[in-house]
This record gives sequence, C-alpha cells and structure tokens, in this order.
Amino acid sequence: MDASASTSSDERSYNPLIGLLDLFSSVRFGILLLFLLFVYSAIGSAGLPLKVAIWEPDAWTAVRSWRGIEMTEYEWFNSWPFFILVGLTCLTIIVTTIRRIPFNTINLGVWMVHAGLIIMSLGCVFYFATKVEGDVPIARARIFIQPEGGEPANLRAMPG
Repeated sequence: MDASASTSSDERSYNPLIGLLDLFSSVRFGILLLFLLFVYSAIGSAGLPLKVAIWEPDAWTAVRSWRGIEMTEYEWFNSWPFFILVGLTCLTIIVTTIRRIPFNTINLGVWMVHAGLIIMSLGCVFYFATKVEGDVPIARARIFIQPEGGEPANLRAMPG
C-alpha cells in the first residue's frame, strides 16, 4: 500500500494561515502573552525581588540600571520587545474576539471590554512613542525687585 494514500485528507490540506489563526485565537496563547507583558512591565517598573520580604524597599533591584542594560523607564517601555508584546496581545484579542465570540446583544459587553483593551494598548504605544523626556524648569517663587530710581519688577525664582 502506498504511504501517501494512507494519509488523511486533513494532513494533506494543512494551511499555515489557518494554523496561525488557530494560534492567535487560542485563549491559552493570549493568557501567555498577557503574563509575559505583565512580567516585562513589572521588571521595568519595580525591578526584581532579591528577598522574600517584598514589601521592604531594599528587597528590590532595578533591572534597568544593571550594567549592559542601563535604560530609563522611557527607553524600557519604548523598546521593540514591549511593542511586540503589546502588538501580539492586541492581535490575539482581535482574532479571538472575531473567531470565538459571536457579535450579538448578549456578548456586546465582552466586545466592548476587548475594544477598550485595544484602545488602551494603542494609547500606551502612542504615549511612549511620542513622549518627550527631559528637564523642565519649575518656578518655585516670585521675587519683587525695585531698583533705585527704576520701575519695580516681579520675577520668577528658578533653581540655579
């Protein structure tokens, strides 16, 4: 008997696009991506715990300040791993919603929550893509100056 004749029609008609759609409509894959996004964000924001007593400030080390990494918060959240994780998470939410959740009155709340998550993600990416980091002078007080024979002036007092 020919080996190719014993293969089922499902194996011969495998479509990689359908396999990709199945992956991105998998709830487990979506949860994995959300977990990775949480871990990446937690490490970038808080660092890694060094002790079991995580409520103590000295129990944490800032990963962003390690030699070889040395990134600001802006750089950490404006990097390709963050954008890829957010993009894959959004893609998974969109594909899962379209393929698994019927659009009807009963499921309208789920569709709205998923749309809200997409909007928040896009806002996050937009914020970090357009954010400008730097120093801003802050006026702390006003000084009243009246030179002899001159007009009085009000000036802002700035540090430095």
